[in-house]
Amino acid sequence: MKPVCRIGKSACTILLAASMPITAVAAGAAGFCADINHLVDLAGADFADIVAGSDSDTGNLPATLKLNDASDCKVSPISGASTYNCVWEFPLQAPAAYQKFEDLDRRIQACFGSLAIGEKDQAVNHPDFYDARRYQLEATRVTVSVKDKSTLEHTLVNLWIRAAVR
Repeated sequence: MKPVCRIGKSACTILLAASMPITAVAAGAAGFCADINHLVDLAGADFADIVAGSDSDTGNLPATLKLNDASDCKVSPISGASTYNCVWEFPLQAPAAYQKFEDLDRRIQACFGSLAIGEKDQAVNHPDFYDARRYQLEATRVTVSVKDKSTLEHTLVNLWIRAAVR
């Protein structure tokens, strides 16, 4: 499959003011790919351009760039490299959650095509349902996951973007 956008191509990079949320910049996959490529570009600098303040309770940094329709997006300083994370929250086992997971996975594949090496995440000992797909780009990993959290009565879909640990 030919990629819709390529990493580092300025035509696919969105230059937005730090306080402006990411929204669809073009119809369909091209807008999503531009959003993701912009975030991949920011990963190398620990997302410094899109953090605002800090959340002293969790250590997470609120992100000023939020993917369209995500419930929340944050930057977390984890193990030597910051991680950008957006979460979509659904009622427990809602079909829309699994559709969102598959849609994000399909769109990530369309954005990067052969530039990303995809793999299913390792099996986990988790009492509820869990699935994840990881894509390794040159120096950045993009992960899409879905997880049922029965104690919270939610199903969470996550998109993680993380630069290689330095």
